[in-house]
Amino acid sequence: MTSQLEFDDPQFFDVISLQPKADVLFGEKFAFAVMDPATDISLLEGPALFNVAGNRTSINFHASHVVLFPKKDFPALSAPELKTRFDFGFVQGIRQTTLVVQYWGEHRGHGRTILAINGSNGFEVDTTDATKPFTTFAAGRFTATPHLPQKAGFHAFKIGAKFGDGPLWRLRHTIDSKSNSSSAMMSVKHYIRSISTERYFVSIFCGREKSTGDFTAISATEWQVVHRHTIDYTVKPDGSLARAVSGPAGSFPKGGNPASIGPVHKQILAMAKAGAPLLTPVVLDNRVNAGDRSDEDTNPDFVDSFWTKQKR
Repeated sequence: MTSQLEFDDPQFFDVISLQPKADVLFGEKFAFAVMDPATDISLLEGPALFNVAGNRTSINFHASHVVLFPKKDFPALSAPELKTRFDFGFVQGIRQTTLVVQYWGEHRGHGRTILAINGSNGFEVDTTDATKPFTTFAAGRFTATPHLPQKAGFHAFKIGAKFGDGPLWRLRHTIDSKSNSSSAMMSVKHYIRSISTERYFVSIFCGREKSTGDFTAISATEWQVVHRHTIDYTVKPDGSLARAVSGPAGSFPKGGNPASIGPVHKQILAMAKAGAPLLTPVVLDNRVNAGDRSDEDTNPDFVDSFWTKQKR
């Protein structure tokens, strides 16, 4: 594909983020580590977590570029024919560190539970089984409109694509554990105390020649989501819980650039062509379910500010 296509100005790559702020939100059963405090978590309490209708994204990408198709290879080329030969859109790489979640009991003697979910050793293609290896469905993945003035010897089309992402983790906010208190085993509640993980994303606006499966990177941007959050609890006189979350807010990039293309981007697109390794919701769920869990009878790191009670 690289030998067939050329690119021309103008190019555009914009990133729109909706007041990004890494935070932890609480629903009926789950805690959600999000990048948008306005996320409607009521839509995410059910079985489905990804591609939930009505849930807004926290970061949106919009890219376009003028692509030149040589007339010697394509004597006549219309937009519908272009779409039968080529695919354009976003492929996204992801690399994530181990997710470590701590759950604490109400006091030191109630112990703690530590959950560790393995990340990836390197980049994977962030996608779904329905869209792989791209980030969006084939229908409406990109637009192609003739671009004027035409360059001699080429068909010029302005290619555009969009997609939105809302990276999050969903975790049980309260779990049952066992604490060996006074040599008598008793069931106690452990409440989510901390979430620690980093996710690195590489979002690539690219094209693929359908006959060969070859990808060409057009422009790209990189961003990351960091969660280093702790939660303190206050028991109100009526027995309800108030939670105070602290941690870094984070930030998103402003745009992408063709000059950003490098070895990492080409590596991710090679994975996309090969179809592996892919990080799909099924793969992620399997990792979460296979996470290592350790239960400790006492909590040597307990601090009194974690659990306080209001007086009537």
